[in-house]
Amino acid sequence: MRLLSTKKLQFKEFPDDETPKYAILSHRWEKEELSYQDIQNEITSRDTHGPSGGSLRNKRTNHKIHEFRLMALQNGYEWVWIDTCCIDKSSSAELQESINSMYKWYMESDVCYAYLSDVSTSTENARHKRSTSSKPWIKSFQDSGWFTRGWTLQEMLAPGNLVFFDKNWDRCGNRVELRDAIQVATGINATILTKASFKDIAYLRPIRSGKIFSWAANRRTSRHEDRAYSLLGIFNINMPMLYGETDRAFYRLQTEIIKEYEDISMLAWNYTEADNGFAPNGLAKTPSQFQNYQSLIGKGIDRVPYVAFSPRIIARGLQASLKIMNDPYEKRLGYAVLAYERNRRSLVLPVLFCCLTFVRTPIQNECVRFSDPVWVPSRFVDTARSKPICFIRHVETAHLYEPGDGISLGSAVWRDYTTILTYPTQAQAGRRHFPAVFGRFSTTPDNTEKDYTFVIELAARSDAKRRYVVIVDYRSDGTSIANDMTATVIRRRWPIQLTYAMKLVKRRQAGHKFDSCKLPDKYGNGIPTREIVLVSHFTSLWDKKDFDRLLRSNLRSRNNTEVHVLGCVKRGPFIGKS
Repeated sequence: MRLLSTKKLQFKEFPDDETPKYAILSHRWEKEELSYQDIQNEITSRDTHGPSGGSLRNKRTNHKIHEFRLMALQNGYEWVWIDTCCIDKSSSAELQESINSMYKWYMESDVCYAYLSDVSTSTENARHKRSTSSKPWIKSFQDSGWFTRGWTLQEMLAPGNLVFFDKNWDRCGNRVELRDAIQVATGINATILTKASFKDIAYLRPIRSGKIFSWAANRRTSRHEDRAYSLLGIFNINMPMLYGETDRAFYRLQTEIIKEYEDISMLAWNYTEADNGFAPNGLAKTPSQFQNYQSLIGKGIDRVPYVAFSPRIIARGLQASLKIMNDPYEKRLGYAVLAYERNRRSLVLPVLFCCLTFVRTPIQNECVRFSDPVWVPSRFVDTARSKPICFIRHVETAHLYEPGDGISLGSAVWRDYTTILTYPTQAQAGRRHFPAVFGRFSTTPDNTEKDYTFVIELAARSDAKRRYVVIVDYRSDGTSIANDMTATVIRRRWPIQLTYAMKLVKRRQAGHKFDSCKLPDKYGNGIPTREIVLVSHFTSLWDKKDFDRLLRSNLRSRNNTEVHVLGCVKRGPFIGKS
């Protein structure tokens, strides 16, 4: 380990078993940070030309290093470590070794000084006794950019003794004293922040991977791959750094975690609006997809009863053994149980099986993840049975959808409403390409004409409490939707759940008729039936060209026609039934 002296500008390398006590710096990088070469050049220049030969005084960040060394020296430390200048980044081997060792170095430091260059406590009288939360600078402390950077997450969790300083190097407090303010800034429970003082990585072991990823969800790094690499130490994982691999870095990290820990919480992530494809191996693309983890699981819940799933990475994808409930109305749709609360509710992940597609392999129950996990009553999965499944590593959307007719919302509806839920479950609600393609995604082997029912839950954009359910009945022969279909609109006071939507389909197919109402636009006028749901031809699931074409075709002028809420839609001219 290479350390920098606090008494004079000098580096010294120490074997692991001879490393002295040292202070370590945590900070946000600024422009023109001093590098190892800068310090070495300064040392060489001073040795050659004397004290006047140096040039570091011209660099603003030299002041930060000088003040840090001075603070450490005043507190009795002869050696310090700084990530900007104690690593020779011109050596890729040293850089890789340092990144893999960084958590250990922060954990084994005697003290870590976190320097917040955008916080000032100068308006606060240091002798004025107040609770931490009432100090006027706490808000700026919580808003500090230090809490938004990827690398500072491990720098906050690893050290046994973490002390915060403002831009003038005035002491703000240590991690325990500021734990409530840090919890507000990061979402990390104050109890965990207290346990971090144990100076032992074991305190993180009971914490699920999904929760740790959620802590990193809104943090950013200068290089895309560092969003994954900055988490290596937290999971005690060593893997090579391959800058330029972009999203693959986070996939590799998750793969390495799977090899070490059987933690199914890694599947409890949500798609973001920018996503437009299937998830390789069923895994998240970036930590950002875990930003809703806390709200999904529950902020006050520390122990989630996740199931064991015996994961194994193979060439084809991620193999696992999970309880699966097959959908009673959609042959290719299943629900994998991720967690359960006994006799109460279960967390299920909708999956799309590929057994009825053009993809043919000897692997059992190949599937893709295409939607977000949802909570359902425990009775919903009473018939679930344990099965081996495989989340496919690579699959094209065209492989899962034979070109044919599909159902979409008209632009008049889309403009004033958001889609909250669909049944059978389709591409995730709220996504960028949703609801461009929804409705029939099944292709039955016999291609015989059959009746289908599709349920859409809508919430008004102007008032999310205004909710409606659209029940669409249609006939399909596998790739084509018959010339007419009916749409029934029901007003709802409360959100519907997956189980309720399934019950609506069951009642509708049993011949039950529902009372209809109008679907109002934002001005209170009823939206014509022909503009509620449309039949369109699509070449694949989640195809952006199809999406753009559909959007353009839907953005047509509306005619002042009589509203028929229970009506028919036909390709071409609208046929209304009253």
